[in-house]
Amino acid sequence: MAAYVIAQLRVHDVETYRRYALLVADTVAPFGGRLIVADDKPTVMEGRPPFPRTVIGEFASTTAARAWYESDAYQAIQPLRAASTEGTVFVAEGFGLPDRPQTAAELA
Repeated sequence: MAAYVIAQLRVHDVETYRRYALLVADTVAPFGGRLIVADDKPTVMEGRPPFPRTVIGEFASTTAARAWYESDAYQAIQPLRAASTEGTVFVAEGFGLPDRPQTAAELA
């Protein structure tokens, strides 16, 4: 089942973040991941996002996403992101389409 690493960030040091951004894709690829969203001005449908920048990476599984995040390659550049931004980074599992229609109770 696909998993998504989602970062919602406020960048306060553009130059340091730019260095991080140039390096991060090379750390994702060996884990079968890909960056699919990077948006500083997402269209807000409801509410107010906590941070203006949204970045989403897709992996085949939570295990793959965690292996990337914990890898030596990512941990070597993670301090650049941490020093240049504030925000949250988390992983969320996707879901497959059901074989049959489901009721709201079954989805809960």
